[in-house]
Amino acid sequence: MRPILVSFVLCSTLVAAEPGLSPTELLIGQAAALSGPASGLGLGMNLGLKAWVAQVNAKGGIHGRTLRLTTVMTRKRPPRPPRP
Repeated sequence: MRPILVSFVLCSTLVAAEPGLSPTELLIGQAAALSGPASGLGLGMNLGLKAWVAQVNAKGGIHGRTLRLTTVMTRKRPPRPPRP
């Protein structure tokens, strides 16, 4: 299950504008719908990532680097029908 989780995390993250790797920290970015019709999915992914980050950090991080999660809200909304 670990390879699936890692690939999920890598596929659902964005590259941050600031350097994401330092000698002590690894920054992970996430864009998710935290409100609106898709918020159930976005909030679930965010909670899962937070739990994973906490678990990894509790075990010493990755190669001695702690993880830090940064989340950006996407405001996903369904398209509106065209006006007549």
